[in-house]
Formats: sequence, structure tokens, C-alpha cells
Amino acid sequence: MTLADHPSPTNAIDVPVLVIGGSLVGLATAMFLASHGVKSLSIEKHRGTAIHPRAGYFQLRTMELMREAGIEQQVRAAALALYDADGGLNNVETLAGREIANYIPNINHGVQDVSPARRLFMPQQVLEPIQLKRALERRPVAVVLQPRAHNPTGVSMTPARCRELARVVARAGADGPVIIEDDHSGLISTAPDVSLGTHLPGVV
Repeated sequence: MTLADHPSPTNAIDVPVLVIGGSLVGLATAMFLASHGVKSLSIEKHRGTAIHPRAGYFQLRTMELMREAGIEQQVRAAALALYDADGGLNNVETLAGREIANYIPNINHGVQDVSPARRLFMPQQVLEPIQLKRALERRPVAVVLQPRAHNPTGVSMTPARCRELARVVARAGADGPVIIEDDHSGLISTAPDVSLGTHLPGVV
């Protein structure tokens, strides 16, 4: 895949929707727009998907939407690799201490009467790559990344994470997006450059 297969990053890219932010909501927006045949351009300030645990509990409507997007089974398999399928929510003094309160013994108790989906425990940094892969399958035209927008030392993106993201983009093949990296602090950063261009030189 080379730049010859894509619009030049220096030229205007005409899309009906600009998505600012490529985290959980931005990726979902691009993914669902694509499912309706609407092209979008996603702009994200970080070099990759989330690297820190957050948003670890997903409700029924979220999982119903993942089903509509065709990734419910992938999401569920990733969640069950980390957590019990029917875990609960409780309050304890310490991990080894006494239980103070048990708020929800089973997060899926009774849900079979209202939905075919099931609630899940799952950290956001595990869900985002699955969403990104699905969004890329729907053929976005470009992804804009700002590698060190809020981190001049460059530690927000590890080489391992860069390789993971590059593999996801590469699987899109010749119809994949142009990756535009806006590394505005690269000249003053003390950390070595971590770029998708190392793995995808003809695309970035």
C-alpha cells in the first residue's frame, strides 16, 4: 500500500463528517457512520488507542450496539478472557479485607427477560482496538494523529503499542486509510520518535 493508492495528505480531503477524537466515542461514531454508508474523517491527538484502564463496565445498550456493529462476539470474548461473565459490584476494606457491602451480586441477573445482550466488565483500552479494527474495515479515508500533543517526552506511545496499531491498519490492505502524523513537538522532544511510519512507510 503506497500513497499512490490514496489522496495526497497535502490535498483537501472532502468528507461529510469530521470526527474530533478517536477514543471510545469517536471510534464508535466513525464505525456506526460507516455502517450507514457515511464517510468520515477521524482526528485524534494521541498516537494510538487508550493505554490506561478506564470505563470498565458496559451496559446492555452498549452491547446491543456492539451487536449491531457485528463485533459483539469479539468484544465478549475479549472481556471473558479478563473477567467472570457474571461478576458483581461490591465494596471491601482491602483486596484481602472484609466485605463492606455487596451492591450487585450478579450484573446480569434478570437481563435475559429484556435483552439478548449481556453486561460486561471490560477496560476501555481492550475495547478500542476492536472498534478501530471494525472502523477500518468500513474504509475510512484518513486518520490524523498528533503523537505528542500533550506529552513532549513522547512516553504516551510505546513501540509495542505502535506495532499493534500498525498491524491493525495494515490489515485494511490497499483500501486502508492515509495516516497523517502531526508531530509538532518532535524537534524539541528528548524522547526518540515512535512513528507508524517505521512499520507503514508508504502510508504515513
